[in-house]
Amino acid sequence: MSKNLNAKLSISVRKDIARKVLDHRFGDTAKQLKAKRNALALDLYNLIYPEATRKLMSQLPSGFLPVSANVSVVINGYAHNYALADYLPGNVNAHYGSGHRFLEKTSIGAKLEARCNALDAEDRDYKTDFSKALQEVEAALAGFNTYKQLLESWPEVKPFVEIPEAANRQLPVSKVADLNARLNLPVKTAKEKRTASAKKAA
Repeated sequence: MSKNLNAKLSISVRKDIARKVLDHRFGDTAKQLKAKRNALALDLYNLIYPEATRKLMSQLPSGFLPVSANVSVVINGYAHNYALADYLPGNVNAHYGSGHRFLEKTSIGAKLEARCNALDAEDRDYKTDFSKALQEVEAALAGFNTYKQLLESWPEVKPFVEIPEAANRQLPVSKVADLNARLNLPVKTAKEKRTASAKKAA
């Protein structure tokens, strides 16, 4: 079946194309950042709950302890929050900075702060680049009304475009025959009418 290049680009179609294009450009970066956040969250969790504590926690009945999906820390007045790859037992909130009882005492405090700051900066850069690209793609797609216009002007996006099938407007042969019989079609010429009349008279 042929493609209907003259079909209109709907709002949902434009959004779908933009999503696919941006996933092509930023998908791997987003996955890498997620993996880094998960890894940092797990390191923070293991710092807050050392191995000996985790072993004791694992021996408690299921549901005895609250579970957390992320780890939150405040380092020198700045909050950081990272998602864990899985729900883990414990209320995972801690602080590092002046006057706090726990993280300030660890020897890796400075490294922890630098790692959090570096990852947060990387995440901000990613979000800025993504947001700018999204605006540019949406603005570009808004300038086209049909698939044909889009692909003629921006053929590079074709792998991300699903062109709809052209509608099959042809009636089934049986339906055409029924309609013709009901409506006395096709229209006969004067000569054909005379011939038909002569046949009936004979």
